[in-house]
Amino acid sequence: MSSIGTGYDLSASQFSPEGKVFQIEYAYKAVENSGTAVALKGKDGVVFAVENIVLSKLYEPGCVKRTFSIDEHIGMVVAGLQSDTKALVEIARDECKSYRENFGSPIPVKSLCERISMHMHAYTLYSAIRPFGVSILLGSYEKDGAHLYVIEPSGMYYVSLAAAPNVQVPGSLLRNAFGRSCARIRPSDSEIILSLNAFKAYEGCAIGKARQNAKTELEQIKLGDMDIQQLIKEAAKVIYTVHDEIKDKNFELDLSWVGSKTDNRHQVVPPEVHKEAEDYAKRSLEESGDLDEEIGML
Repeated sequence: MSSIGTGYDLSASQFSPEGKVFQIEYAYKAVENSGTAVALKGKDGVVFAVENIVLSKLYEPGCVKRTFSIDEHIGMVVAGLQSDTKALVEIARDECKSYRENFGSPIPVKSLCERISMHMHAYTLYSAIRPFGVSILLGSYEKDGAHLYVIEPSGMYYVSLAAAPNVQVPGSLLRNAFGRSCARIRPSDSEIILSLNAFKAYEGCAIGKARQNAKTELEQIKLGDMDIQQLIKEAAKVIYTVHDEIKDKNFELDLSWVGSKTDNRHQVVPPEVHKEAEDYAKRSLEESGDLDEEIGML
């Protein structure tokens, strides 16, 4: 941060002279100090991969969870504070339960994303509470295909639009956000059919300390053409590629998926699939290192 937060960082409802809310910036900083997590959306589902950094040798394997099944059909991975994570998981599961009781059907992931994001945003408005230091990846596979969402500590969320051939949204909203360059205006001028190329990057999302490096890796993969069996290998490869061996030597790789292969249920990948994906990631990393050495010798 370029400016000093002294006196202006005591409340989430207080702005600095530069127009910043330091409490929200601190929440983002908590996310940046967490291990990397990625979510990739393919033609038949969504896969998740998490770099679970081992903070102490005394920890038992798998004792720190960052991958959750919020409902049978919805997977969630997080980056940030563990205490805040537990609170948000309970909130999300309560929303799923409430929706089932009221409507008699599973909650659409879009509705769940909106409810969680509104709850997180509410915690940025009042001085008696603080923002959640957590970013969230939500994924599901429903009747109309795969869905992937990212929720930030401020309550802002992003949606992957690349799977739908014609996504219709209010024209005025898109013109304000993106301009006319990424859209084709219909004669009515009230709707816009999005150019999918403008949203290609949202087929894969990343959160955590190596978020930017992970996004760079994801941009090189044609995610929309792959099934989840292929995507799980690419997700593992991305985590191994962006892992910083100097600062964080040991980590556990958590992999899960949801799609047609899993009967639309979010599940941890089977042990044999996990081993295959991890071996692929390690092998790719070694081949990349050998190639760099050969280039250096030229």
